[in-house]
Amino acid sequence: MTWAAVILTGGTGSRLGGADKAVLRRGGRSFLEHARAAVSGAAEVVEVGPEVHGGPLAAAASGTAALTSAHDLVVLLAV
Repeated sequence: MTWAAVILTGGTGSRLGGADKAVLRRGGRSFLEHARAAVSGAAEVVEVGPEVHGGPLAAAASGTAALTSAHDLVVLLAV
């Protein structure tokens, strides 16, 4: 069984004063670094940023479409 991950890195935390959540740090690592570590065993990882996407659904669809191989499972993480 193979699995892939799509990490959504776009968006700001409105309850965090508009901060970019991907670069916030906890435990010495950014939230994005924590997400990458969580999916380190994936056969393929795609990161989707906010530059060209109109929200999380569009970003998830774009990230899934960007996978280069078929996988038995795809997990979606939002930073």
